[in-house]
Amino acid sequence: MERISFFLNVEDDPYYQIGVCIGVEKGFEKGFKIYLETARAMKREGLPIFQITRITKLSPEEIEKL
Repeated sequence: MERISFFLNVEDDPYYQIGVCIGVEKGFEKGFKIYLETARAMKREGLPIFQITRITKLSPEEIEKL
């Protein structure tokens, strides 16, 4: 069974590309919010900043602002 994109060639459609970009941006925003919530909880528990940085991939400045 072939993918529908094989028949419709949706990868070349500019509106498809815009939709993919918007979806990726929303995914990054959602992931960043999860990282912030996790870092906030870890900071509340008293974990050191370097450990929070290593786990959440946030900068130390971002963690100190929480």
